[in-house]
Formats: sequence, structure tokens, C-alpha cells
Amino acid sequence: MANTAPPRPNQPSVPAPKPGPAQRPPKGAPRRLILPPPYSADFLPEGEVFERAVASAESGEAGAGDLLWTLRAGDGAQAGRLDFALVVEPEQAMSEARLGFVAGLVALAEAVAANGPPERRVAINFPAGLRFDTMRLGGMRLAHDPVAEDETPAWMVMGAELCADRAHLAEPGDALGSTSLDEEGFDDPAAIVESFAAFFMLYLDRWKHQGADALLALYTKRLAAHESHDPGDFAAGLGRALADKSLAEGWRDPAGGPRI
Repeated sequence: MANTAPPRPNQPSVPAPKPGPAQRPPKGAPRRLILPPPYSADFLPEGEVFERAVASAESGEAGAGDLLWTLRAGDGAQAGRLDFALVVEPEQAMSEARLGFVAGLVALAEAVAANGPPERRVAINFPAGLRFDTMRLGGMRLAHDPVAEDETPAWMVMGAELCADRAHLAEPGDALGSTSLDEEGFDDPAAIVESFAAFFMLYLDRWKHQGADALLALYTKRLAAHESHDPGDFAAGLGRALADKSLAEGWRDPAGGPRI
């Protein structure tokens, strides 16, 4: 059933579509996402969401606003995952377009915070990891059209990966540094994707009207409490991290998915 409950305070509103046959959940999906234009969502029952989105963007099959997602329960060998990837088509040169990723990462943090227990802190682990109440939950990846810094990329893909459950562990204490949506009381993980879509539009608008400093302020506000960066070189350091794609450091398992 579509979630038509009112949005939580400070959470952008996402209008519910009219009910009808077209709103039946895609095969394998827990429910259909409620997204505003210009988003178009597809559920991927199997395979890697980020890699599929990148391949679709490269081939021209996917364009701006196309969102691919999946929600899979864990099994005896691996954790459950909530993954989603969004294709965007920047209007800026590559050196500036990467700020769209900053908007996406902050939107992810805000989406998790808006749908979780209000007393728990959601923090960004520099440069692109996400922590829930100090524990690893996931993070965000970036891919883009390989162009020069002063050229405009035809596409960019932002991919979020969150640990949905850790049912594969014999005991939760076997991995004290991480947590999952299931353990933290997220009963509707799909709502995180919907909230992300709304927050991302909000922060793109803020970037447009208030400039890059407004985005960086949102990012630094969400940084983990133990992390500090000299304001003089913070923007440059973040830019280097985005440029060399060292975004999976600390939060992603080399074998795939969030590090448990």
C-alpha cells in the first residue's frame, strides 16, 4: 500500500499519485515509490544497481531523473541491502558539476534522518560514508562521463548503498562497528528513497540560489563529530576526493555493498 502519511517536520512534501492499476508494485518490489516529476523509478530484482545505472547512462538508455532501486533481504552469506542510483545530466563543467554529488550525499543523510528515530544522529564520514548513531550504515558512490575538468559531462550517476539487515550474522555483536535499517527500526526503507528524491531537488535549488558555500555548509554540518577540517582547504580536499573517486574508502566492502 502506498504510504500517504503526512511528511515529518522539515521533510519536503512528496505528493501522492491517484490510486489505480498503474500503482501496483513492480515485480519483486515491496511497494511502488511515490516520486514527483521529473523522477522515473524502476525496480531491479537482481544485479548491481549502480553498475546497471552507469551502463544505462553510458548507452543513452537512461537520462536525467531516471532512478533505479532495489531492496533485498539478507541470507546466510550476505547482508540485506537498500540500493538506489540516480542519473543526472549536469549543466556545469565537471569541476563544478561534482557539487551535485555533495547535494546528493547531504540529501541521503537527511532522508535517513527524516525516516529514523529522531534522537539518533546521522553523520557523514568524510568523504562519502554514512553513519547512524556512530555506526557504519552505508554511503554513496559517483560515476560520470569521462570528460576534462572544463567540459560538461553528458551524465553523472550517484549511487546510494545502505545495509538493510544483518540477518547473515550469527550474533549482532559479531560486527560492532556497523548497523542496519532493520535493527534501527526503519519499517519502510522505500520511504528513504522517496525522501532522498525530495531533498535532492531542494538542495539543487539551494545551490542554484545560494551558491556552493550553502551546500558545503550543509555537508560540514553533517560531518561526524570526530572529524574536523580547516575551512581554508576543506573545499579543495573534498574536491580532490571527488575527483579521484576515493569515495568508497572506509564504508564499502571491496566485494560489494556496505562494509559490515
